[in-house]
Amino acid sequence: MSAHLLGALHHTHSRLVEFAEEIAFYGGEETEKMLVEREYAGLVMHENRVLVRRWWHGCVEEGIVKWLWGSFGASSVHDTHGLFAHAVGLARHLCNSCFFQSSRDSQHRFRESDRR
Repeated sequence: MSAHLLGALHHTHSRLVEFAEEIAFYGGEETEKMLVEREYAGLVMHENRVLVRRWWHGCVEEGIVKWLWGSFGASSVHDTHGLFAHAVGLARHLCNSCFFQSSRDSQHRFRESDRR
């Protein structure tokens, strides 16, 4: 729509430039001025509407996409992290503590053998 309105304005202006001598001879400058101003006003009104819509779209996008979905994502990550930490704690509780101790001892013995 913007390109169409801009094209119409350019066409009206080029027609004015091409027929300037005839317009001046027959006294049609007021009519031509009105036509050019009408095309220009239509283009300006359309561009203002587009800019207002873009502004509101930006506000909605900022509010919904960045803040609402961002906070939802952050809370879901926090909940997932909490569940993961709970699962690890439960696994440690259910496993035999002697297994963890023997594992640490074997790693310690392995390091000692490397030093010799």
